[in-house]
Amino acid sequence: MKKIAIVTDSNSGITQEEAKQAGIYVFPTPVYINDEVFYEGVDLTTDQFFARQAEGAEIKTSMPVVGDVIDKWEGLLEEYDEVVYIPLSSGLSSSCETAIMLAEDYDGKVQVVNNQRISVTMKLSVYDAKKLADAGCNGKTVVMGVRPEDIDDSQITIETFKDSIIETDVTGYELLGSEVLLYFEAAGVQMTAKVDSRTPARLGDHIKLAIDPEKVHVFDKETEKTITN
Repeated sequence: MKKIAIVTDSNSGITQEEAKQAGIYVFPTPVYINDEVFYEGVDLTTDQFFARQAEGAEIKTSMPVVGDVIDKWEGLLEEYDEVVYIPLSSGLSSSCETAIMLAEDYDGKVQVVNNQRISVTMKLSVYDAKKLADAGCNGKTVVMGVRPEDIDDSQITIETFKDSIIETDVTGYELLGSEVLLYFEAAGVQMTAKVDSRTPARLGDHIKLAIDPEKVHVFDKETEKTITN
């Protein structure tokens, strides 16, 4: 089984101590305070950050230094077969696109994941990646499962889970008392959402739905064993 290192940055909310306990590697975000560089979670605590902010200090953040990223990858590849890097979403920083470009020089040994997440959902995706790596799922086909009740079309759900929105057409509509089953297709797969009966969605409508990422289950297709839930 291949050894795979999971790497992220401190925008995931994973502290250096948490990373050490989980066997994950975290790049600390560079923070410039009055032009002096500090590293989040290394020589700058949250309390220190807010204290300096209250003082009126000029504060800027930066993407991880390219040289540091390369050094970390190459160091890890001496111990691991592959590296999976989950940086801050490309929609919020150029660090993801830069990392994708850098990874092209590693012949597939470095995979950069642009999962469009930040904070809590980014943290969860990093831990899920660690579970997949530990389960030996490199190169395996996995199956994603989500219950109909965990897919919703309400505005609050769509606003809460902006990174897991599906735009699709309603191919089936079934009223079940206080709930409605909406049938639709996503990425060629037939799916069902169980939503409130007050939904305005009707057969043939083009709608938005969102999935609660914490409720997604991943299974090994071959063994049917649960990998994450």
